[in-house]
Amino acid sequence: MSVPKSLKQQLRELIAETPNGNIFPSEPWNMQDLQECARIVEDFVASSGDVIQDEDPWADWLDRWYLTQKQ
Repeated sequence: MSVPKSLKQQLRELIAETPNGNIFPSEPWNMQDLQECARIVEDFVASSGDVIQDEDPWADWLDRWYLTQKQ
């Protein structure tokens, strides 16, 4: 299963903007690394406490991740 380059690029940008970037696997990412990144992003989204996450770039990335995994 392939992950779009745009999804990887969006994740790079999100990681660069967070002080917690060191908890993510380092690149280059294989599929197992990306699954670990998704788990970490899930934790970020869950800890935000927002019920509606329309403007949350982490939640947006996670939604896009789920869509690629269902294809």
